[in-house]
Amino acid sequence: MPKVGQRISMQQIAEKAGVSIMTVSRVLRNHPRHKKDTRERVLKIAKELGYTKHPLVSALMSEYRGRSSSVFSAVIAYIHCLPYHCKPLLGHVATMQSVKRHCRQQGYEMEEFHLNEPDMTPKRLISILKNRGIRGCILEPFYRVENVVDLDLSQFASVAIGHSLAKPNLHRVEKDEYTGTLTAFEKLRKYGYKRIGLAVHSINESIHQFKRIAGFAIAQLNIPKEECIPPLPYYKLKTLHAELKPWLDEHKPDAVISNAQETMQTMIGYGYRIPGDVGFAQLDLLPDEEGVAGIYPHWEQIGEVAANQVIDQMTRNEFGLSENPIVTTINGKWIDGDTVFDHKSEIGQRALAEVV
Repeated sequence: MPKVGQRISMQQIAEKAGVSIMTVSRVLRNHPRHKKDTRERVLKIAKELGYTKHPLVSALMSEYRGRSSSVFSAVIAYIHCLPYHCKPLLGHVATMQSVKRHCRQQGYEMEEFHLNEPDMTPKRLISILKNRGIRGCILEPFYRVENVVDLDLSQFASVAIGHSLAKPNLHRVEKDEYTGTLTAFEKLRKYGYKRIGLAVHSINESIHQFKRIAGFAIAQLNIPKEECIPPLPYYKLKTLHAELKPWLDEHKPDAVISNAQETMQTMIGYGYRIPGDVGFAQLDLLPDEEGVAGIYPHWEQIGEVAANQVIDQMTRNEFGLSENPIVTTINGKWIDGDTVFDHKSEIGQRALAEVV
């Protein structure tokens, strides 16, 4: 028997089946020339040896059972949904690279497609994928709310990343914004911060179904009322400068949680010392944001899970939309950084003394 992880060749199948390599090749390509018993013997041996783990052979085995089309390509489509030429966040880049890496580990290649490139339409994109024999696709997040796209995915295994796609309603993998906000709040309370505020981009928050604000509201149920601060859902980055200062002046938080580092930069522009005057924790930390405390959402794991889910669907021969799409949330991880300090530590005591 072959060793675990060893690539099985057609020569090995041919030797065990007592046929030529050409016969094995034709059977695995579903050529109609061979007798039924020869086909069955070759396919059975290929399966026993583990050769069916190769995506192309798995698809042909499914076809032999009468459940799949005759065209198949071992390629997963990664569909960019942002405006064409729009530079994606580094987090989304890390997710896409993870998709590519985990596809290759399972015998697939990942290829990028752009939904919004010039002269592209949803109908044309689907036609291209079908003509190429691509049966699996992963949709990148949009930067808008409740997007409806006329994509006929009835013949595809598909997964959406994030929650910005309203229709078609797909299986999706997304960050756990709710738990991430709770974790950041609890960590800051543990460090000794009392009046913790939340400043988030309202459009981005609506994309994520207000889960950060919900987590923040739940977290404040367990603290004294006089330490509670209302959240600041600012409209957009252009209005942040006008909205943040009055909120800070009125509520005087000793720590701020935000989904954008621009919030911290704006506070520094006002003259606040971070973390001397106000601590800062960022949700959705990006791979290049070193030194900032907050929640890293595991961008890479999001890509890994999305790739695995699409490939699992294809392996099970599950194509088309599900009546009950599954939402998989990935927990983030708290990362310590220079923008907060533990009030009980020696460094924290010195920082507090400097403020006084």
